[in-house]
Amino acid sequence: MKSAKIFFILILIILSYPFLIKYVYVQHNQFEQIPLILRFLNSKYLIQDWSINLNTQFSPRYFYILYIGIIGKFLSLPLAYFINYLIMVSLITFSSYFVAKRLFKSTFISILTTIFILFGQKYTLGSNDLIGRDFDPSRLAFGLVLTAFVFVLKENYILSAILFSLSTYLHPLIGLEVPVIFYSSYFIYIYIDKRNEAPRAYARGILKFFGERNPPKHYPSTLLRQAQDSLRVSAISHSSTSLHSWFSAKADKDRIYPLLKSLVIYLLISSYAIYNYLISYQNQRIDKTSQDELFTIIGHVRSPHHYLPLTWNFDVYIKFGIFLILFMIFYKYYYEEFDPKYRKVFNIIILQISILCFLSFVFTQLIPIYSILILQLFRMTVIVYWIFAIIIYSACIKLSLYSKLHSKFKIVIAFIPFFITTFSSTLLSSRSYIFFLVISVIISLLIIKANNRIIKLFIIILILLNFSILHRHFKFEFKQNYPYETKETQLAQWIKNNTPSDSIFLTPPDFYAFRLNAERAIIVDWLVIPFEEKGITEWIQRIKNVSGLENEPNKNISEYKVLTGYKKIDDKRLSYLRSLYNFQYVISENTFPLNLKIVYRNELYTLYEI
Repeated sequence: MKSAKIFFILILIILSYPFLIKYVYVQHNQFEQIPLILRFLNSKYLIQDWSINLNTQFSPRYFYILYIGIIGKFLSLPLAYFINYLIMVSLITFSSYFVAKRLFKSTFISILTTIFILFGQKYTLGSNDLIGRDFDPSRLAFGLVLTAFVFVLKENYILSAILFSLSTYLHPLIGLEVPVIFYSSYFIYIYIDKRNEAPRAYARGILKFFGERNPPKHYPSTLLRQAQDSLRVSAISHSSTSLHSWFSAKADKDRIYPLLKSLVIYLLISSYAIYNYLISYQNQRIDKTSQDELFTIIGHVRSPHHYLPLTWNFDVYIKFGIFLILFMIFYKYYYEEFDPKYRKVFNIIILQISILCFLSFVFTQLIPIYSILILQLFRMTVIVYWIFAIIIYSACIKLSLYSKLHSKFKIVIAFIPFFITTFSSTLLSSRSYIFFLVISVIISLLIIKANNRIIKLFIIILILLNFSILHRHFKFEFKQNYPYETKETQLAQWIKNNTPSDSIFLTPPDFYAFRLNAERAIIVDWLVIPFEEKGITEWIQRIKNVSGLENEPNKNISEYKVLTGYKKIDDKRLSYLRSLYNFQYVISENTFPLNLKIVYRNELYTLYEI
């Protein structure tokens, strides 16, 4: 395909993707992020809410809120989110396509691989993902660093430095950790490859000396001797040692200096963000004993699914292990066909991330260190997943197209990407999933017969439509806070229309959507936790207060205990909480009535006024 046609197909995939996967404006993380942006747009928004007041101080989300807030001020917040969602999808699409194309030298294979990555199930550790149905700053940051890495591979170092820097402002951990991995991997690759590259550079220089204008970059090692044998003048032969030194030094300079320049530019552009993050972090530091408590609150209580590998379900390791085994099989099969630079750099990246994950395990589960915990190093397995996915999906399609296997085996291999991108126990009994698998088998048969552009284009369109089957029950939602009305949203809407805007509410800790949907301040919920260390300790204290668990050690607190404790609230506890937080309204489930004035009730909840 011509470049213009390829670009058109990729743009078509990007623009159709939000509608096929059913993009949503508000999902889990937005209940935390959007209120902070709305405060940026309106200084009086939820002025009574303690967590918003705390998080609107400088935090790791400051530059992200500033960026989205400025766009939202000139356009609208839903439009700002959707535009950035398309940017995120575009970055992941083009970076995945480019790497697949360089590895497998096929436009068709690269396009299909990109589609599988866009729609595929995540195979990472620590509940992190590359892309989804909603916009999230961490996903945009991953899109930026992957695209920046592609530009490093293309030796466009200036643009890569700029993109790495932007990711630092949007998400400080990803913007600092991933560039370090990518830059160090490339420097290590250059160091390891230097012994091979210097003779090649010498050989190329000798051949240029004898009139070959454009000698290829990668010669076999025997070419050096051939080039040396071709020297006809003894004086030149006598000076071969100095020529070798000159070409070797020039090879190092041509490769290392531009990369060092890129690293310096990245650090210079990122310096303002890095400086502010470090100053803010240092100002919030508390004593060692309190840091041990912070480890317990963040790691054991609030987010073990992100931080502590021994708390993860066994199926997480099974899925990741299967994905790893498939990668090793296909990577070894095609290893010699890959560009040496790509395979060496990928090897170093995977090794570095594996070491970081091992260290994270040691210093979270065995020797708890808070500073290591908050780095959330298992997030880096998103990069490993991306590399694995490109190799696995591309290899399966290539084997189906070009191998000499029997057609039955080709169909099975072509079907593998469809299965592993959607494998989930929640879908196994779904009619949509069964229908999807049937069509996938048909597409697999078409793939092994794909011998012209029309069939290939038809396969691309059919795969896109087939993936949309799995999301047919969802609803595309551009600007609504919720795609479907529930008893919770009914209650929140009534409160928004019938209570004073400066009211404070005591709500069930799992009522995450209340603050955004009702536009009212709350005491605390389980989702939104401040970034600053003193705020984290206040969060756990509020959680323990509203659930009656003041005497419970932090390590024993769980979401289940908190929700159960909240349902046992009585007049004595209400009076105590009122003296602490001065709220005007209480929300409780109907099964746990309170001795207060009822102002609203639906099938699930009752709203009381104090």
